[in-house]
Amino acid sequence: MKKLSGEPIVVTGFMVPLDSGKRTLDFVIVPDMARCWFCDAPDQSRSIYCRGAFGDVESEYDRPIRAYGIIDIF
Repeated sequence: MKKLSGEPIVVTGFMVPLDSGKRTLDFVIVPDMARCWFCDAPDQSRSIYCRGAFGDVESEYDRPIRAYGIIDIF
């Protein structure tokens, strides 16, 4: 996986905003929202932490999103 660091990627999933309000800078993308994130969190190996490259983004809860970016594996 480390060899993917620095590569461009596209990820589709559901947004879990990490900031309160209508906009968020940091969020996690998970494969599905079938469970409560706070009660029964999905496997971390299937979650991707994201940060808006150009500032905050609108929080989206009810439909999948597509995120484009450069992956950083550490």
